[in-house]
Amino acid sequence: FEVNAECQAASYRDKQRAINLQLGPREGKRPGNEKRRFYGARMTCEFRGAPCRDPRCAVCRIVEHGSFGTDHITSTGIRFSAGAHTAKGQGLAPGKEPPPANLEHFVGAAAGNAVFVADVLLGRPQIVSSHTNDALRAGMHSCIADQACGVDEIVIFDGAQALPRALIASSDHVGMKAATGALAPGKEPPPANLGHFVDAAAGNAVFVADVLLGRSQVVSSHTSDALPAGMHSRVADQACGVDEIVIFDGAQAIPRALILFV
Repeated sequence: FEVNAECQAASYRDKQRAINLQLGPREGKRPGNEKRRFYGARMTCEFRGAPCRDPRCAVCRIVEHGSFGTDHITSTGIRFSAGAHTAKGQGLAPGKEPPPANLEHFVGAAAGNAVFVADVLLGRPQIVSSHTNDALRAGMHSCIADQACGVDEIVIFDGAQALPRALIASSDHVGMKAATGALAPGKEPPPANLGHFVDAAAGNAVFVADVLLGRSQVVSSHTSDALPAGMHSRVADQACGVDEIVIFDGAQAIPRALILFV
């Protein structure tokens, strides 16, 4: 879902200019050291495009305000990640544990969260070697964990430095990392292996696409049979536990975005 963040856009652009005007060497290729990052948030509803009214639903409050600077953001900063699978472990429902403590909760239908795609102004980053709640040093704009320490975390302390662009509201992260059939050699897709598909060496990526299903043939398992006359797509019945939609005409799909899991 595309997020309307026009109400936040002016503050974001002002912050971007302010970072660029700061004296000293500039970081990154884009103004304000802008990067595309991910943010996981608690979701208490079944989001279908319009915000719910539950004050506990952080996803809907962010969508409603077009900003990450809501009451749900703590004083310890707004925490983003470079990997979408890392963000999917954030904002989980009570009683759910993120990886590596549990490799099943964050991909389950009851995970109770969703992932935002955001533009984030990193500016001049302060590099750390672990999770941290320390204040930023003077002249710094963000806190980034060194990749060598195995922590995927980017922290900003000003809501004007981030702009939500899209929401991936998936009840199942396995469905979000859908192209499991395109994993690198030696990697197994779920349910055979719940670690390979979220690993940095998974060797694949996922496209977000608009697909014309037309009149669908509903099946109860994977199948390679031809479509019956008058049908346009094949969709697996959710009750069978298979997440698969098949079309046979490339004109029925348009790629809209690419999610790179790094």
